Amino acid sequence: MREKKAIAKDASAIRVPDELAEYIDFYRTDEPFTYRLELHTSTKAILSLSFSKLFQDIDQAQWAFQTIVAVAIQLGITDAHDLRYSIRLSRRGDKLNFVFCDWLVLRFVRKQDQLLILFPLLDELAAIDALFLEFCYVCKPDEHQINLYVLPVETYLALADKLKGPIAQTMDNIKKRFVQYTRSRYRRNHMETLGKAMFEQDSLTTVLKDGLKQSDIDQTIGVWWVNQGSSQQAEQAEGVLWSPQKSSDGKSLYHWDTMTELQEDDIVLHYSNGALRYVSRVLVPAVESQQPQALKNSYHDRPGYLAKVEYYELQPAIPLKMVTAALQNLDIQQGPFDSNGGVKQGYLFRFDEKALQRIQQSHLATKWPEFTQLDREEAVKYWIFKSNPQYYKAVDALRDQAVHNWRVLTHKQAIKKGDKVILWITGAEAGCYALATVNSDVDWIKDRVSPYWVNKTKEHEEYTGCDLLIDYSLVDCPILQTQITDNENLTKLHIGQQGRIFSATAQEYMELERLAQEQLTQCSAMPERICNEAYSMDQFVTETYIDSTEATRWLRAIRRKGQVVLYGPPGTGKTYVAERLAKLLLSEGDGISELVQFHPAYSYEDFMQGIRPMTQDDGSIGYSLMPGRFLDFCQRAMTCQGTCVFIIDEINRANLARVFGELMFLLEYRDQQIPLAGGGLFSIPNNVFIIGTMNTADRSIALVDHALRRRFAFLALQPNLDVLEQFHQDTGFNSKGLLSVIRNINQQIGDKHYEIGISFFMCEDLTEQIEDIWTMEIEPYLEEYFCDQPDKIHEFRWEQIKCKVFL
Repeated sequence: MREKKAIAKDASAIRVPDELAEYIDFYRTDEPFTYRLELHTSTKAILSLSFSKLFQDIDQAQWAFQTIVAVAIQLGITDAHDLRYSIRLSRRGDKLNFVFCDWLVLRFVRKQDQLLILFPLLDELAAIDALFLEFCYVCKPDEHQINLYVLPVETYLALADKLKGPIAQTMDNIKKRFVQYTRSRYRRNHMETLGKAMFEQDSLTTVLKDGLKQSDIDQTIGVWWVNQGSSQQAEQAEGVLWSPQKSSDGKSLYHWDTMTELQEDDIVLHYSNGALRYVSRVLVPAVESQQPQALKNSYHDRPGYLAKVEYYELQPAIPLKMVTAALQNLDIQQGPFDSNGGVKQGYLFRFDEKALQRIQQSHLATKWPEFTQLDREEAVKYWIFKSNPQYYKAVDALRDQAVHNWRVLTHKQAIKKGDKVILWITGAEAGCYALATVNSDVDWIKDRVSPYWVNKTKEHEEYTGCDLLIDYSLVDCPILQTQITDNENLTKLHIGQQGRIFSATAQEYMELERLAQEQLTQCSAMPERICNEAYSMDQFVTETYIDSTEATRWLRAIRRKGQVVLYGPPGTGKTYVAERLAKLLLSEGDGISELVQFHPAYSYEDFMQGIRPMTQDDGSIGYSLMPGRFLDFCQRAMTCQGTCVFIIDEINRANLARVFGELMFLLEYRDQQIPLAGGGLFSIPNNVFIIGTMNTADRSIALVDHALRRRFAFLALQPNLDVLEQFHQDTGFNSKGLLSVIRNINQQIGDKHYEIGISFFMCEDLTEQIEDIWTMEIEPYLEEYFCDQPDKIHEFRWEQIKCKVFL
């Protein structure tokens, strides 16, 4: 029995007086027609069911409350109306928590039929062998370290004399730490009845004897959505959720503050890499804690919130597109989705029971643990909707994503919103062409114009029907009737009878859902994540001629800063090297890379988001807010576990302050999120790195906005003539004369930002190509640079230097 509740509102009205030796109490449980019969033999008050899971008898419960009161008084709490504390009995009745300000300072919990007490002690006062460390509080550098320890109550009582002084000293430190606090952030979880019982003996006696009223106990199970990404594996291994308390500049963020609202038995859906992969139950609500060592990310030195949860793997995982399809038209307040249907940047977001049920109903092949099976208003039904291609072109409608409703002539009262549908098309290629969810009750559908009716007179016909949401479109890879003839799970599927609508079973639907996933995988509609090919440091060195020591320094800079600029004069291979750096960072991961080239007309609307004209279904022009290249890239990068690299070629050719907009802030404060001009919140995913390239002959690095310069690390690429010489050792071209000419030109230029690079000449057939390269690429560049020095231009014409090149 999960929970036990007294039938009567006034429990004392059905109790036999205490002085009787034996009597029987009846309790009704949540399970229908299930009762528990207890025979009590006692001459004193019996402990109510509310506390019977936690305490052995009423004496033990009274001692626990006395202990809590003693600690409360030491902390300066002397009445029930003080807002700095919270006391709460867990939903299952096996934990009693007392919180002061932001810290859990006492907890009674029963584990394996043993009552345990958790209490804080100064680290230097905890020299007692029997103590077991539960966790360390987050303390400031100038404060004494305080930890939370656990002991069996029997041991605690035996050590009472030794612990009395250290506990009093510890409480004094805690009181001083929170001297400025006027309210606990956990006060919203406070049970007024227990607070009153702490300071009124009569109230304590009543509540221990009669139990908590239903109005005292919040039975609502909270449902949450957590974005974990690359941290999921480590958090799952530790059995925790963890977030920082504040950003690096001390600001609170909504998606971190929600950690304090988690309650025992709440349900958490875990999203990462494009799918829901785990569901968990909260075992211990969040407490202040440093980041566990196993997580190891950029927040390790910040105080945070730690909640203990019990993970269950969802098999198969549920792709994000299936989730968003199931939740269409469902408004989740402060939920995880933005206005475009994408997942918001952030950690923990509110979800709700209805959304959870929609996901469960839309993906029946996934196995869900029992604790997620919340009460439902009405059982889901399963239906077969048949279509005859002689009358309705269902295949074309599905392919055009135009199936939004369906004609219903029978079972009108039985078909309800949330039911599941097998769309079956008859004929020579009979089979299941889609799985769908009923999105409305059956009603009249008017003014429908559809090009898919064979009989055109039906276009304007008024009829009864229901709205549909397509969960699996199998139009390009249907489950044909010939494929399921021998499937023992589908032998009774009603597909051979005459008629339009038939009932089906959950087992039949789940089997078709399983087959649908197999079909889509084979058709590459739902491809498995593909890892990038291996690309080693040796390959990078061979292809770029950059020393491995220098390359390692560059990689450190990219990972430390998050964004770098490769700068140098023309012909130094900046774009080529940037692309190879990206390959090195992406090697054997599932990350993505993308290149965009800036130009003077490039804008914020192109890069982040902007309103663009779109052709509507009726041929008219509409205007929609669309993500730009970088925002789109970040949204796709969130589905990746590995590193992602965004390359900006010719980064200094655009008006950077105008193009970047809010990104200027996020480049410096990577752990924060900000509202975008077009709405919604945005932050740069932790796995996204930016590599820019800058031609210093176009604009000197000194001319780049100073605010931008300090947000990037700058990596210099200067002409290295040794590389050119090494390259042509294998081509047969004698490069000594060419190298001498290039050195002479660069000396005449006298500015490292405008020197001639080597990439012009790194081709294997240079003997045949060099005259064209020189006259069409080098001479025009020199004409522009030496525009006021014609003698120097003449000195370096091909006719003048070719004899020096070919020694």
